Amino acid sequence: SLYPELDAQIAEGEGRTYLSVKSSSGDFTANDAVDDRSPAATRQIDVASIPKEIYMVEFDVLFTAANCGAIQLYRGLPKVDLGPTIVYDGTNIKSMTGSNKYVTMFSNAQANQWYNVKLIINSTSTIHSVVTDEAGKSQTCTSNLRRNFSKGTLGAVKIQGLSSQNPLYVDELTVYKPAPDAFTLTADETQVNIPLEGENTLTYSTSEIYYGDIDLTAYDPFASGLVVYKLYDEDNAEDLTGAMPQGVSIDAQTGVVTVDPTAQPGRYTVRAENYTGTY
Repeated sequence: SLYPELDAQIAEGEGRTYLSVKSSSGDFTANDAVDDRSPAATRQIDVASIPKEIYMVEFDVLFTAANCGAIQLYRGLPKVDLGPTIVYDGTNIKSMTGSNKYVTMFSNAQANQWYNVKLIINSTSTIHSVVTDEAGKSQTCTSNLRRNFSKGTLGAVKIQGLSSQNPLYVDELTVYKPAPDAFTLTADETQVNIPLEGENTLTYSTSEIYYGDIDLTAYDPFASGLVVYKLYDEDNAEDLTGAMPQGVSIDAQTGVVTVDPTAQPGRYTVRAENYTGTY
């Protein structure tokens, strides 16, 4: 858990322990959002070793009232800039993407209900979101929430209390690289002839690449290393990456199997698997 690092009140209820943040004054100024040294309302989590490609920020949040608090993502060094700022206006959970500009992440949201928020960050290009309520209903936002993240990656997550009466509750805050757990592998052919000269190739492709209920296909997960192609033996038991058969190779990103004249007849298994090897 990240919470023992935070100087903030820990509350309990409904079978969970969570972070409760309130502003000591109830007054909010622009300074509070960027200066983590003085305002009691700000709790900062510094983030290290974040991937530079696809990664996710996930947390559970409960807003006790409109405008009671915010979760803010900050871009890291060499310059710290404010990224998405997630708030509740009494009707919608939304993200500030610019001066007085907001994008709705979950419409018709309710106060005093837990919501799971997943932010899918694609390096410096896009940030999308999936928000799920207690009943399991999800809403996906494909508008780009990145704000200043076009210049760098995540440096900190700040939890901001904006009310002296109505706290903001946050739980299960994690930053991680997703490991896809469902996808479909196909090939037009399953046999390639050994050439007398030159090379012959066979191409595999993968579609419907999911992490839970989030479709990662459009995020080019092979280029970012979330999924790789590998060659296994005929029994699909031994990974041949470190000991490829003579004359046979496979491109881990494109799924192209190449065979040259030095290859010997044989049967092998082509697999697409996530970077953890768990699927």
